[in-house]
Amino acid sequence: MADDAKDQVKNSSTGLSDAAVEYGRKVLEFGFINTVAAFEAARKLAAVKSPQEYFQTATDLTREHFERLSEQIEELSEMAPSPAQSDRNNTGTGFWD
Repeated sequence: MADDAKDQVKNSSTGLSDAAVEYGRKVLEFGFINTVAAFEAARKLAAVKSPQEYFQTATDLTREHFERLSEQIEELSEMAPSPAQSDRNNTGTGFWD
């Protein structure tokens, strides 16, 4: 019984550790993408010739940023387990069962 519990804890922690590493990698990837996009936005805004062009460019960049951020949030939320998933995965053979 103790060995089974120990193995289950070990396997659970390994899976959680791998998931956390992958989640961290994805966050870093998004950070890089967003940094590149910020510099590109600054370049575009610096190149405008009129107030009207500035506001149009700023509006377009804001829309693009919102769309990109929404996609990133959705992807990260799919990677993170929800409490409902944890309950659903509980088969009654856990450490505290």
